[in-house]
Amino acid sequence: MTRHRLLITAAAALALLGAACTTEADPTPTPSPAGTASATPTPAGPTPTPPATETAPPAAAADCEALPAVLLDSSFVLVTSATAGTVIEPGTEVSGCSRTFESHIDWRLLDRDGNEVAAGFTMGGGVDGAGAFTFVIDGYSVAEPQVGQLEVNAPDPSGGEGFPSSQHRFPVVLLP
Repeated sequence: MTRHRLLITAAAALALLGAACTTEADPTPTPSPAGTASATPTPAGPTPTPPATETAPPAAAADCEALPAVLLDSSFVLVTSATAGTVIEPGTEVSGCSRTFESHIDWRLLDRDGNEVAAGFTMGGGVDGAGAFTFVIDGYSVAEPQVGQLEVNAPDPSGGEGFPSSQHRFPVVLLP
């Protein structure tokens, strides 16, 4: 089997695994026995929510579980929450698993004419191993629903001396 087919097969397996392996926390709180003090003091005021870049959500972390061995020593970017035909609107979250140089992942959203309407970068796994990534597509507008392109890639700073860069570009539906 060629390396290309093996990577495609591994990516498809990860996408299926990620779709099947979602879990939700039990929303029912467990009450303390009457008359006992809580072991953890409750802070005064609202609890701050950490930015999305500090920790990956549980669904994104699941994208990196049980990776095929061939990926463990390779550079890769696997987008698992968006595929060809995914509807993208402002606020859409994209996640996956990666292992890239300095953990860097670039992304761009293009309209039907190929114009960049949103772009950014996020962090995933790096030299120490694979890691989950997530980013939110926000701050863009299109006048009407249309087919555009989502590009997610890991640049190759070595100029071809290292692993080939990992590039994903697929059609998505853009909504105003």
